[in-house]
Amino acid sequence: MLKLSVGSLLHQPEGTKEEFELNESIKFDIINGFTTDSPITGTGQLLKLPHEINVQISDLKTTVPAICNRCLKHFVYEINVPLISGEFIIDLNVRNISKDEDVFYVDKNKNEMDLTEFVRSELILHFPAVQVCFLGCKGLCDKCGVNLNDKTCNCKHLTEVKVTPFKFPNSRP
Repeated sequence: MLKLSVGSLLHQPEGTKEEFELNESIKFDIINGFTTDSPITGTGQLLKLPHEINVQISDLKTTVPAICNRCLKHFVYEINVPLISGEFIIDLNVRNISKDEDVFYVDKNKNEMDLTEFVRSELILHFPAVQVCFLGCKGLCDKCGVNLNDKTCNCKHLTEVKVTPFKFPNSRP
């Protein structure tokens, strides 16, 4: 859990800032059972606002074990998020919250903020829908199954697709 104590900040005037460093090993699911493979690191800043605390985290980084969708090799995907920002609400009665809004709260009973879901959701947004070990991955042969990055096979592959341009009727050559 990424919990920050904010008791001292809650009693400070509006505009007060506090800095913090992230370097936490957390094992939460990213997508379909993938978990972070290294500590989650980043530099953060808290800003006291009238009814919430603004959280900004820069240079958010971690690695995630993945399987290439083309060749099925295991590899490590590095997630780098330049900046994330969000608000953690202090006073629930003051602010109208729309149903489409991601809402995070300050636990005033414990004087802390749990950043776990805030960070997890941002990492998910930066995780690719299709994981490939490298951009030029050739994948597996669809006939014999050999990894085309490591070997060539004797199967016939469609190497060139011939495209004929479409001509509109009544168009000039």
